[in-house]
Amino acid sequence: MVSLVLRFLLLLLCAGHWSAMSTGIFHFNRLQHELPGGKHQCFYFPMEDEFVLHIYVKVLRGGKLDVDVHLLNQTGHVLEKHLRTQEVSFSTSTSKGDYKLCISNLFSQLTSKRVSFVASWWEEHRIQAYREEVAELLGMHTNAMDNIGNMTVNIEQARMFITKSVDEMMQHFYSFLNLNRLVQRMSLAICLLVLTTSGVQVVFIRRFFRLPNPTSKQKNRI
Repeated sequence: MVSLVLRFLLLLLCAGHWSAMSTGIFHFNRLQHELPGGKHQCFYFPMEDEFVLHIYVKVLRGGKLDVDVHLLNQTGHVLEKHLRTQEVSFSTSTSKGDYKLCISNLFSQLTSKRVSFVASWWEEHRIQAYREEVAELLGMHTNAMDNIGNMTVNIEQARMFITKSVDEMMQHFYSFLNLNRLVQRMSLAICLLVLTTSGVQVVFIRRFFRLPNPTSKQKNRI
């Protein structure tokens, strides 16, 4: 069991980790991407009419943990715009065409950012048809069937929650690594400072207590 957990964590820490899943009604994609300083990256999602597209973006490490996030529709119109954000989540109804998610690190020229994002989309009309079909087969009250139909949506929301929790864990992990490096560098700097101070003290003491060498006249008197 422990080995399986370790394998899972190693897979999560791999660069460019990508996962995708589709259930026919729901489509789910997750990617971890290293975004270099002064660069931006766009991702495309082919959508149909009456789809609901949900996007979740989180910066895991790098600099001040912030990026610019834009979502554009098939005509290039900006639907969502979030500047210098660490974590953002939003949903939108779509029409037929390619939707573009752009993540930008242009304002940070020297620092790369590791970004995790999740894109999930589903067909709202198929969910409604599913609810009606279940209600007809079981002959139960419509409100009760709505609750049953919402179970699929709840599963998707639970998946999103798990993804966010994993990203939080990885963010803390990277923060711990950065703190560990900082402590090591500070320890080395303190050691160098102590050695330098000790050397200066030794030189000062030797010069302060150094006896003058006797001159030739002093030697003759002796």
